[in-house]
Amino acid sequence: MPQVTSTPLWRRWHVWAGGTGVALTVGAAFGYLASRNESDREAAIASGTAFYSDVLSLDRSAKRDATIANVSFVAAGVIAATGAYFVLTAPKSTPPTSLQPQINDHSVGVMLVTGW
Repeated sequence: MPQVTSTPLWRRWHVWAGGTGVALTVGAAFGYLASRNESDREAAIASGTAFYSDVLSLDRSAKRDATIANVSFVAAGVIAATGAYFVLTAPKSTPPTSLQPQINDHSVGVMLVTGW
């Protein structure tokens, strides 16, 4: 049987890059929404015909979206730093793992053998 060496999933760079990418995408989307709500608020104030409650609602939406964007960007940084740590400190080689067939007097099976 060929022996398979494998890196744990949490030590692989693409897992952390994917999480960082998702957090960056969420941050960018909410940053765009915050900017759009702020522009709408400024346009409503400039028109002079908007109700105060409408302007207040746009202001609250812009602040909420900006907060979510900022938290998402911080999360992306934390995920990237954590991933870099785990990937860079990974052991250079892992013990081999293999499946070995087992045949006894009354049973047949497969045993997972690791180098630990």
